[in-house]
Amino acid sequence: MKFFDAKVDLSDYVETLVIPKGDQTFIFKARPVTASDYEEFDGFCKQPEPPKFFVPGGGEEVDTENEGFIQACNDYATKRAGFMFMRSLDVTEGLTWDTVIADDPSTWENMQTELQAAGFADQEITHVFNLIITANGLDSDKIEKATASFLASVESQ
Repeated sequence: MKFFDAKVDLSDYVETLVIPKGDQTFIFKARPVTASDYEEFDGFCKQPEPPKFFVPGGGEEVDTENEGFIQACNDYATKRAGFMFMRSLDVTEGLTWDTVIADDPSTWENMQTELQAAGFADQEITHVFNLIITANGLDSDKIEKATASFLASVESQ
């Protein structure tokens, strides 16, 4: 892909957060999680499918209101978010988890617990999660400000 005739390569794009704690400095880095990453996720977690049922006349429909299906969708979304958070931080040099295991979806939610156990304050943990959200382009405030700035520059021309 090109933008203004320049090849776009965001493969080394990262967001950085520095948290000073006493005489230590913790540098967290986050990268965007890409489609190929999510292909890996799909190998761990299959997207739920609603149960089907037969209707009079021989037709078949899906039951998207089924409580089991709704719970499975919620579980899937939680694991997908956990995967995004874990994978996004994999560019942070020196960061290893005690209980978060890359190929075990049941462990991906342990990041917050480990950060808390390490002594990071809740607000610092929020900053780490916001870093991940920003790296993955999900920061709507940032997008809105950039859009407003761009539109203002276009209007002033």
